[in-house]
Amino acid sequence: MKEPVIYFEVTAENCNVNARINGFPFYELKAKYKTYFACPMNIGLIKGDNNIEVLITPALDDIVSGEGLKPPKAKLELKVYENKTVSGPEFGEVLKSQTVNSYLAVSVPFENQTDIDFSDFFDSLEPIDDEVELLNFLRQVTSRASEQDVGFFRRAFNFKLNQYAYAYYEDAIFYNSMAIEFLNQKVLQNLPSDYLDQVSLIVFKPYLNKKIWHAMLPNGKEVLFSKPDEDDNIAFIRLYLGKINGEITVIR
Repeated sequence: MKEPVIYFEVTAENCNVNARINGFPFYELKAKYKTYFACPMNIGLIKGDNNIEVLITPALDDIVSGEGLKPPKAKLELKVYENKTVSGPEFGEVLKSQTVNSYLAVSVPFENQTDIDFSDFFDSLEPIDDEVELLNFLRQVTSRASEQDVGFFRRAFNFKLNQYAYAYYEDAIFYNSMAIEFLNQKVLQNLPSDYLDQVSLIVFKPYLNKKIWHAMLPNGKEVLFSKPDEDDNIAFIRLYLGKINGEITVIR
């Protein structure tokens, strides 16, 4: 294939499925009823041996409702597609397939045969031991969001978006422009009226030995989010932070 994109695809029911590629979280599925979800993962690839760690847990609704746990069913597939082709259960070249019928953690090792390689990126990340550094950066993010400062987000997201453009064979200038336009129209221009009050308390979850941190609100919501639209949908942007060359930035 000229521009291969590797996908992790799951068809599941009666369980939640979370996955990390090489330690980085990239996949989340809540499947009380039979649900299919596919996610491209070029953004987490390194050259040679890679590993997906999958955690299958009970569906929260079953626990809360008191219905009792139902047997989970999950079909895990690793597939490769040509870039910009249709993905789905009946499409793509299957690299690995596994069916799971119990709550467990499972490892899916595979060899990356594409030219996409983020080894240097992962190696360049510096551990962050002081969460105050993260909080100071996030305070800039929330303040500039409330001011709809698009220029700030072009700079803050530049590293992340350049990496995504490389991972998925996009022109970096065009890709960055489209992503920032989405952020501006869907989120910045539609923040809740009490946005700054809602984001007054931010928590962080570390990954990869404190090299990557997920910024979120205590209730699990993302830090950048819109008010509900007419269909009650909320647009959001997930923020993973890291330190490169001594500077905190948005990396994923």
